[in-house]
Amino acid sequence: MKILYAGLTAIALFVASPAFAAEGDFQRCDGYGAPSAKADGMTTSTWLWGLATQSADIRKNDAADFGAAALAACDRALVDPLLLPAFQLRQAHLLQAKELNQIAVAAPERAIETLTVSDSIAAEVTGRNFQDSIGIGNHAVRAFALIDLGRKTEALKEIAAIEAARPYAHSITALANVAQLKLDSGLGAHLALLKRQAPLFPNGLIFYFHYALTSNHLAEAAEIGSGLTFELPRTRGNWTVEGEARLQYELIAIRAEIAGAFAYALVATGKPDAAAAILAAAQRDLADAMSPPPPPVEGRKLSKSVVADFDSRTTQGKEGLATLDIWIALIKLRKDAAGMTPDQLFAAVRALPKGRVLVIADLVMQLKTSGADDEAARNAFVARLLATTDEQRLSDVRRDLTALRAALPRPETASMQPRLKRAGDGYFLSDNGFSRKRMDEDGKWTIRFTHNLASKATVEEMALLSAALESRREGNDGLLILSSRTLVRTTRMVGYGYGYGGGTEIPSGHEAQFNVLFVKGGALPQAYRDCGWRVLNAAKVIEDLSARYPITEKAEQKAR
Repeated sequence: MKILYAGLTAIALFVASPAFAAEGDFQRCDGYGAPSAKADGMTTSTWLWGLATQSADIRKNDAADFGAAALAACDRALVDPLLLPAFQLRQAHLLQAKELNQIAVAAPERAIETLTVSDSIAAEVTGRNFQDSIGIGNHAVRAFALIDLGRKTEALKEIAAIEAARPYAHSITALANVAQLKLDSGLGAHLALLKRQAPLFPNGLIFYFHYALTSNHLAEAAEIGSGLTFELPRTRGNWTVEGEARLQYELIAIRAEIAGAFAYALVATGKPDAAAAILAAAQRDLADAMSPPPPPVEGRKLSKSVVADFDSRTTQGKEGLATLDIWIALIKLRKDAAGMTPDQLFAAVRALPKGRVLVIADLVMQLKTSGADDEAARNAFVARLLATTDEQRLSDVRRDLTALRAALPRPETASMQPRLKRAGDGYFLSDNGFSRKRMDEDGKWTIRFTHNLASKATVEEMALLSAALESRREGNDGLLILSSRTLVRTTRMVGYGYGYGGGTEIPSGHEAQFNVLFVKGGALPQAYRDCGWRVLNAAKVIEDLSARYPITEKAEQKAR
């Protein structure tokens, strides 16, 4: 019992007068409900009328405020008798929440002291699960406290420790991003971060492209434009993604917007022929998107769903055409700007049919100047424009305590860890494991890994490991991730016995999905010719991740 009580002894040093927790204190502190006699309320729950316990997907409430009241709730929860000595992971998590609130009340030194206590519990917990979850989170919280104290060199070491711990899990690198951007939110640092993580998370390149474009870094925008992809990974079985049907239609106009911006960047960097090809391809894409459905058989009408689909495609297609026309007009305006006065240029911009012109700084730079003073005035005006644009970028970047708390890893235990195997039929909770689906283009696959208990980081790593193994089985040696996402799954039970007003919702774990292109010998299709820097070495991925998830011959057979 001495070892089990070591954590509570240390915790008591931070509490002046122990007291029972008030109703809701556990929830107010770390987002999870109060423990019970058998379950910690965070990783385990009771069943069979409280007689047995099981690992469970328990969702955290991240809506609580930070401050003195929450800090007091943490102190009460940490000494409540419900927090049994055996619930060491919950103790460490409550301490982590306390650390966040200590930072919130401008006490970063005290937060670092509390972190030491939370970390000390790791010595009492066997296995790597503590360090893989709460331990990583403690690095991020410590980085925030150190940044507040002005100890940036030490903060960088904490951020590096996060990235080194689980480099193949995007949810963990996203946590490092929150701390990194708090340390340095400058445009250059932000762009470098997005590009560095693109091999695993190419979705970030959309933001890279946008920020490069609006900050007048058109060469960088032109360089990255050809590697942008918009095809979402496909779901399977009986699962649907909220909002995806609408997004699929909206992507019609979004693709046109990006194509027009890419063409502008190509023109600005001296590649008009490539720009013309991009615009022509975008126009064909829109024409295909708006193509009418086949006529119904004689004597019948098109179904309502077919008509609704056509209407949605047409609406977004027209939106895309209008957007593309604006970019074509901007490309022409860029060419004509050298012969315009500032008033003429701004009048032409205002005459455009809609929206904010993302490349106004570049357009102004095309104006001819009459001397040094005129040039200085023009450059000063552009500098003010870019400063305003960067304020908008900074408003998009989440780097506060709320963002940190939302990004902290879910606590993990050994019983939550999945095995490498094929998934089931896709209904309810029976489809844990790996699944694949060949896409329309040669060499392209959707790879998924799902589990009803594993954390986001774990399913992300297992999906990548599955993709690397699949690439090798197909006779390739690399993979290019085209798009990725990690989903939080909920099973909705509707019908008699499940209540009213929409039924009962059951937390059902996480699913990581990749659209990947398998690569052999570095050879890439023409459409991805500029993406070689993003190709992952399949053997390296397998070697690194199999150290965490051992691959036995039996396990690999099950995954086939």
